[in-house]
Amino acid sequence: PPVIDIYHAVRDSLFPGTMDINTIAVGDFEDNSIYQGKFKDYDFSRFERALPHLISADLAGATPLKIVDRQRTGQLLKEIELGQSGLVNPEEAVRFGQFLGAHTFIFGQYMVVSRDEVRIDARVVRTETGEVIFTHSVTGRFGGDPEKFMEMERELVTVIAQGIEEVAALTGVSMPLQGMASSFFDGKAAGMKQRTGYVEAQFLSAEALELEDAGKYREAQQVWERVRSIDPANEVASVRAQALDAFAMN
Repeated sequence: PPVIDIYHAVRDSLFPGTMDINTIAVGDFEDNSIYQGKFKDYDFSRFERALPHLISADLAGATPLKIVDRQRTGQLLKEIELGQSGLVNPEEAVRFGQFLGAHTFIFGQYMVVSRDEVRIDARVVRTETGEVIFTHSVTGRFGGDPEKFMEMERELVTVIAQGIEEVAALTGVSMPLQGMASSFFDGKAAGMKQRTGYVEAQFLSAEALELEDAGKYREAQQVWERVRSIDPANEVASVRAQALDAFAMN
């Protein structure tokens, strides 16, 4: 993370105000839940951190898009004193997009309705104009079932890819992102039956990210290792665990 800060400081000084059509940012998903219970030992409030991570990981795996680092997004929101609500304001959206170098910004809210039902509302904003190009609501029941959870995840990420595709089309750029996302999930679904710890891994990933943000890199590395142990096919956990292990040793 300190290296990331240095990298972006240099990048911002060299390329101020540059927005790349291939670069997107995934912001927060606000928790407006009715149900305040738990999934196993995990608070459902963990979805607030898990959803942006999940969307970013899927889009990175499915498309050639460049995803702005999650920590960078949060840092800039604080630096320019801009809350999520300001992103639907055209002037603030333009300002944020220029700072971030992202042409598209994704954010939203979610509501846990019951122990196994959640509704997710996503918005896709064109940061150049502040226009909300695409909105979509996904309601899913998963009850801990990896395949049902993945179906909900697939619908959410595929329609977000469609929204980004529409933003690109407004600038005359053709990107078949929705088709890429659909193909990605076809492959992901093939091995989902064996990934019995997939849902729990999402909650644990949120815990690891919280520890990273707090600068507790050794503890975060240990949680990523737990993610790998319950969901060995989780490639993101494998990469982050190894990276943080090397960082904590230096």
